Amino acid sequence: MTPPLSLSMMKMEKNFIAHIEKKYPRKPYEEYPIFIRGDAERSLIGCVWREVIELNNAVDPLALKSFGVFYPRFEGTRKEISDNLIAAMWEVADVSNTLDYLFEGLLKAYTELEDEI
Repeated sequence: MTPPLSLSMMKMEKNFIAHIEKKYPRKPYEEYPIFIRGDAERSLIGCVWREVIELNNAVDPLALKSFGVFYPRFEGTRKEISDNLIAAMWEVADVSNTLDYLFEGLLKAYTELEDEI
């Protein structure tokens, strides 16, 4: 796996891939609602929850089942541990991006409300 340089760079890379390769919108907060009762998966908060689940799955291999502790007692080869750490970092970038989108959606709603007051 590609080693990370910084969270900001990883987030930019993820956004680039999402937009160019997966055809995701550049500004999802302009296209998706903050929350849809009964259909949260199609909302910004649903995106956050989905990415948090993926982050939990990426971090899980780093936990020692017998002790329930994290670093420095990882199990596996140095390569496996390294790959798992990098995978978890990529998932952190996803969660961070979706939190940014949720924040922008909330800010958009707030500014629209402010204009009405």
